[in-house]
Amino acid sequence: MKLPHVVFIDDGINRTPFGVDLVYDLEVIDDKDHTIVTRFGSDQDNINHSTTCYGIVKKYCPDFICSSIKVLNDYNWKGSIERLLTALEWCLDKDIDIINLSLGTTSNFDAKKLLPIINKLAQNKLIIAAASNKNIATYPASFTSVVGVITTTDKKNISIFTNSFEGFNVKAPSEHVLITNAGHTFTTEHSNSCAAPYITALACNSWLQGENIGYNQFISILQKESGIDLQNTIYERIDWVQKAILVTDAGGNFVPESFELAGSFTPDNKHNSYYQAALENKTIDTVFFTENAKHRKQRIEKMIFDALKMDKNIVVAEGFPPYTLAYSPSKKWSCKIEPTFYNPVANKIDIPLVAIFDDSMERLIQACQFFFNNFELNGYYAPICSNCPASVFINAFYLPEDIVRIDSYLSQVQRAYSADLLVCGILTDKNTFHSYLKYFESLETDIAVFLTPESGLEYIGENSIHLEGSNITIKNDLRVETFSCTEKYNEIIFEKAYNILIS
Repeated sequence: MKLPHVVFIDDGINRTPFGVDLVYDLEVIDDKDHTIVTRFGSDQDNINHSTTCYGIVKKYCPDFICSSIKVLNDYNWKGSIERLLTALEWCLDKDIDIINLSLGTTSNFDAKKLLPIINKLAQNKLIIAAASNKNIATYPASFTSVVGVITTTDKKNISIFTNSFEGFNVKAPSEHVLITNAGHTFTTEHSNSCAAPYITALACNSWLQGENIGYNQFISILQKESGIDLQNTIYERIDWVQKAILVTDAGGNFVPESFELAGSFTPDNKHNSYYQAALENKTIDTVFFTENAKHRKQRIEKMIFDALKMDKNIVVAEGFPPYTLAYSPSKKWSCKIEPTFYNPVANKIDIPLVAIFDDSMERLIQACQFFFNNFELNGYYAPICSNCPASVFINAFYLPEDIVRIDSYLSQVQRAYSADLLVCGILTDKNTFHSYLKYFESLETDIAVFLTPESGLEYIGENSIHLEGSNITIKNDLRVETFSCTEKYNEIIFEKAYNILIS
């Protein structure tokens, strides 16, 4: 039987303490090209971080093949995102089965660089990563194609998250008694980085038992290991999507920036053969369902079941939640499922808040995406939070339907995702506009942008921007300015909003 091949990307495994035989012993050096080279000096007996992680896996699964890539410095345990990317890219075409990462970054800008390579690796390798010990979103641990691990005080059992807001999958023991070849006994520290190798050991054992340990299947194995019934895992983000198709009976011209939309279908029988053909396309990983007519519920249910039978992931942006469906290991997202917060205590929002109001779904999504992209260009992470389910196309956080709970949700985004400011996209109509208006006024919104004619000329707070026809009206510090705009109103509105925020 082929043994599982595990690569540890860390500060470099030292061979002597546990007598490890390394297939590859490499290091990414900190030159301008971040070159990957053969590592020298690994025959020392120092029990460093990577060696400890190896020892944990060895304790619970003695039979595996091991490689090591050093990306962290010896003197401060730090590295660069470029060195990590080089190590991950090296793994792409190698005969590696499992990647153990007891490290990560909390930078959202680093996350954007990591996501493409992580999704590529996850197609045929299992990635297990530790979250930051602050238990906030960490990358790659919080990506939905990675098994994200945090520690627990339970020294024997694991527990599973099914809809973690921060992107964690499992709690695992981290305090392990290890014995070196020289007879030295020590207990590993209570930390997330020492919990991840325990899960890696479980993955190795599953491999040896002939289990398929792709990400979706391994989550099912962990559910069994934790003693709970198999259940659908619902995710807060849809960052796993690379190529998708859309099932909808609504209009809208959505052009997602982070993945390819390969086709669109209506939920009727006349397109059935084309839909089935799309499901058989192995490059398509996800099917989106949005704006579904209630009278077609049975038809849509069948389309979802057909997709699940072909191992496609599911996003239900409107309609019934996926927990009404039979269990499937596929990834799922639904606007009907609320996340579980690691820290349920909500704090006061103390970063700038920009609220955009509109009655047009397509225009609202475009405006939110424009604001996010341009704040990012100026060095700020401004996650989008929206009550519009279709905003999932731009990887927004979906706001709860209960208005009075929005502030606690926004504070969780601020805490868990290290936001610099928040962009809220509020889809309104004449029945809900004034309720949302009043609520965001109570949140002391820094800038309110009105793109909907329902707003009339009402404003909230000291800074408001109002689009009406071809005119933009700005209220700032009790001064009102009105001027004409071209069709590039998003650029003008953002420029005005940005200048207000930095002034």
